[in-house]
Amino acid sequence: MAKAIGPVTKSGTFRSKSKRRSSRKKASGPKMIQNVQRTFTPIPEVADNGMVVQLDKALSQSNYKLYRQGMNYHARVSLINEGTATSQHYEIYTIPTDHRSIGAMRMARAIYNQAVKDELEIRPEVKTPWTDFKIDIIGPGLDITANPMYTNEARCKRLGAGALGVNEAVYLRSDSYEISEITSNAGDQKRFSLVDDDDSTHWNIFHEYRNYLINRADPDSASETPAYPDASAVLTEMAELADKGDEPPYAWDFTQEQQNGTDYSGAFMNLQLAGTLDDGINSRQQLNQSVVVQAPLGLIFIKSTSNMSETLQELNVTALPGNYKGVKADMLYPKDKLLGF
Repeated sequence: MAKAIGPVTKSGTFRSKSKRRSSRKKASGPKMIQNVQRTFTPIPEVADNGMVVQLDKALSQSNYKLYRQGMNYHARVSLINEGTATSQHYEIYTIPTDHRSIGAMRMARAIYNQAVKDELEIRPEVKTPWTDFKIDIIGPGLDITANPMYTNEARCKRLGAGALGVNEAVYLRSDSYEISEITSNAGDQKRFSLVDDDDSTHWNIFHEYRNYLINRADPDSASETPAYPDASAVLTEMAELADKGDEPPYAWDFTQEQQNGTDYSGAFMNLQLAGTLDDGINSRQQLNQSVVVQAPLGLIFIKSTSNMSETLQELNVTALPGNYKGVKADMLYPKDKLLGF
């Protein structure tokens, strides 16, 4: 009897293995290019020892589409080094992804949603294609020259060929990048910010979130109730239950401590050191240096030991690949049905 070499067909014959191979689906060819520009070179607007990178803005400018601020972006900051004569040390900071920071952002967005709800219900068509909720970093209430890490905006640098073939540095820009505003009870148009004190133009989102938390019931003001009302009062375990665990293992009003031991109000933005980069004498061995960050609101704050050049490339920023318009990003806010985002 002939040995079977393949599965039996409907006609009773055997299908050969070579025929099965040929029936497999052929490759469809090379993949389509993903039209997402994820890498750009941040250049400080003014030569200084600090700058702030706004990833959502840079990605929008680079790709000519809207990347929203209300995302937690994943990115890599890399050292380029164009042969600077002196050693340079860079500190890379981001807003920490803790409950305090994310909670303050979400509360600000909820207040914004509440303020625009009536208008959107009456006339939903007033929402523009590029409507986005944007929080300000710092406003006019503080000395804007105090720290360039918050105020010196990074620009995206590219090399452009001039009409005569002369290469010139060009910088991407936006037609509009407007910070969100709503009306206060006093009739003022106010923004949400990360650094300002509360005034007629800004709400500090961390200050307002702290106000919300400390105005809830204070655990110290609650009357002490024994865990077992019918138990004997001489049991020492009652003191154990009453005296321990009545406060959380963290500062629930977010008060912090300065180096000299004095209290530091939790009503201001904190930053988390994500990593450092160094160039200098052995810079050629250090060109592969990079720091991977998570950047809520797309904000990356960079501080250097000396002024960064407003013309030379020193750093690269690359958004990691992902499912949000080609980059990796997590939503900070729940999606609102009326706003659509």
